[in-house]
Amino acid sequence: MYKRKGTSGTRKRPDSYLCKKYCNEGAIKDIRPDYGCKPHRMRIEYLDQIVNAYIDNLISNPEFKDFVMDNVKAINTNKVTLEKELATNKQLLEKYQKQYKKVYDDKLEDAIPEFVYREKKKELDKKIKEKKEKEQDLENKLSNLNKLENKEDLIFKAIDDIKKNGLTKEELSRLFDKIVVFAPKEITKEQKEEYNLNDEMYKELYENGGLAFHLKFMYPQTITNRRV
Repeated sequence: MYKRKGTSGTRKRPDSYLCKKYCNEGAIKDIRPDYGCKPHRMRIEYLDQIVNAYIDNLISNPEFKDFVMDNVKAINTNKVTLEKELATNKQLLEKYQKQYKKVYDDKLEDAIPEFVYREKKKELDKKIKEKKEKEQDLENKLSNLNKLENKEDLIFKAIDDIKKNGLTKEELSRLFDKIVVFAPKEITKEQKEEYNLNDEMYKELYENGGLAFHLKFMYPQTITNRRV
């Protein structure tokens, strides 16, 4: 979304957020799939009211706080499991690398035939490659968990600062990846599945439009009606 000041003169409009996709690409055209968008907008005061109501719900909802704490526990459990798996993988990698060196030394000393060396080398090359790839994968998973854990610690701080400092771009970006505004009849069946909506909620959003909040954390994407 782009923030747009109301125009001056006899047709002054209220300050609004305009669709970013429409501003960048213009109206829908048959240039490529998913090109362009509708020229929809939302008044800033309405979006501020909805986001504030949403944040108030995050703060006041005990289930949400429990959900945060459950995620912290799950992260710690997953970290312990991944760290053990990584340690085991490192031991196996070192074992195969030592075996590889021994096979190579045996070849240099003519202790084994060439065909045996080639077979052993091929087998160990495969094992070493698999363990290196697994090590990288496990390290990436641990790194992502550490980032999530840090974000868990910051979530309520971000909410408190938004309540103190208002809905500035900087404050909102600490809490949300994006906020998607759906015009009436715009939400698709694929997005119904993406947001895990029941039939009643989907019908409500399809007929009236609504907002989707994408939190910067490992929580389900949440959607709320525009009339909140």
